[in-house]
Amino acid sequence: MAAGPLVSGHVQDISAAHDALGITNRYQAKEGSILEITPYDLAGPLILTEQLSGCIAERVETLNNAHLNVMIADMRTACQEGVAPVRVFVDQEFLESSDVDLTFVRLDLAAHLRNLVHSYQQRQRIRRGSATRGNRGRLHRCPHRKAK
Repeated sequence: MAAGPLVSGHVQDISAAHDALGITNRYQAKEGSILEITPYDLAGPLILTEQLSGCIAERVETLNNAHLNVMIADMRTACQEGVAPVRVFVDQEFLESSDVDLTFVRLDLAAHLRNLVHSYQQRQRIRRGSATRGNRGRLHRCPHRKAK
């Protein structure tokens, strides 16, 4: 046997722990996505509908139609009741996530800022385009609503 450099050490199979960490990270990413999507996709339309129902209520007030007024009031109440659980859910998830260890990831801040600016510029072009078409499709403050 030739006498040469020897290497010694301790080897441990961490495959299971590595796989478990991967599953945990994927789960946390999905949960984070859900928390980002939930307020906008669920609460956003409900809040918009609640605001529109207020505008509609002001417009039809002069009709003195009790049935219509009750329906609009029910619509507003349903929207308010639908938003409350979404807010409670999101608040609870954020409170529970305070116990989770953070994983720091490097990112290209310049690329994210470029995407943000590009998105903003696109929205501005769309808004300018809709202004030239007579604002069709844009939502506005109800013209009959009293200024506060």
